[in-house]
Amino acid sequence: MLRAIRSIFCSFAAIIAIYSSAHSGPIVFRADISGPAVYSSGEKMINPGMDFYIHVYADHQGTEARVGLAMPFSITGLSPSIVVHWGDTSNIIQPLFESFWNVYSMSYVESWDSVLPNLFAFTGAGTVGWPTGLGEIELLRFPLWVSCGYGGGDYSICIEKGYPVDYSFDWWFEEPDPGFQKVCWRILDDACSRPEFTNCPDTIRGQIGGTLEYQFTAISWNQARGASAQNPTDIYFMHLKGPGVVDTFSGYWSYYPSNLYDAWTLDTLRLYVSDPYCGGPDRCWSHNICSAVIAIAGKCGDADDNGSVNILDISKLINCLYKHELCTNPWQGRDANKDGSVNILDISYLINYLYKSGPEPDCPSWP
Repeated sequence: MLRAIRSIFCSFAAIIAIYSSAHSGPIVFRADISGPAVYSSGEKMINPGMDFYIHVYADHQGTEARVGLAMPFSITGLSPSIVVHWGDTSNIIQPLFESFWNVYSMSYVESWDSVLPNLFAFTGAGTVGWPTGLGEIELLRFPLWVSCGYGGGDYSICIEKGYPVDYSFDWWFEEPDPGFQKVCWRILDDACSRPEFTNCPDTIRGQIGGTLEYQFTAISWNQARGASAQNPTDIYFMHLKGPGVVDTFSGYWSYYPSNLYDAWTLDTLRLYVSDPYCGGPDRCWSHNICSAVIAIAGKCGDADDNGSVNILDISKLINCLYKHELCTNPWQGRDANKDGSVNILDISYLINYLYKSGPEPDCPSWP
């Protein structure tokens, strides 16, 4: 689901509605980010178009269990043009934290646009509660990615204490109340820009019964600027979609179309290149993804599309040219002498090839 971040873009609440008179020690909160979108440039930053998580951690440093709390969190941004896409929000609550409570369920949802939810309230009850002595544990994990078309600029995404419209779900802890300090991370295109294909073709052409092959090459940010121990130059070629296989390390791609129904078909091959420093594909970059059309022609001169060239193809051409029989394959496959048209000369060419040791059929490229 997507949202345009306003002054408060999205609020999430983990609500534990239980009561206790026990006095507990301090809780120390921490927020962090992780995932393919996260990179370091003196500080942790977020790359648009790639997945990332906002994590909320806490360390219960007291001597007694916490048996009551309410935690609304808001995801906020500094630009009204930011569009955020949500991943699977059903797994925001982490299992260990959930296990502290006897009953735990989502019982309250708010929406700023009356369509998509932007506040999830979870209520629970526990007789034991949140024990001490566990050290820091993960409480929440928000799955996100920021869209590419944000218009540039330097902006941030933040997590902070939320303020639900229904104040009965407001922030509440047994004393001492730990509160939560707002944490922000800058969102900026990674200057690394990921590796780049240097020879991505528009089309790779081949023929049924023959091997198609292509040697892909790419250059990485690190190769262009020199390698170091921190920035290795390894480039990996990965298959996203389409026929054939690609060698991960060399970039050599091959495909053998052997079925007759593969003749005269078009397919799309999509590969991407990655390296250990700049990472894999994202939704904003195209130069590290190569899309090529795979064009599989039938056998040249095989007018009846049975996989071989013989007297039946001569008969088929005669019928197509002079008896108005339908020829379904593209004209290029019947233009045996490669003169740009299909006529009596192609029939003569096939007769010469089959019975007078003439040259093999030589058809124009398709498509």
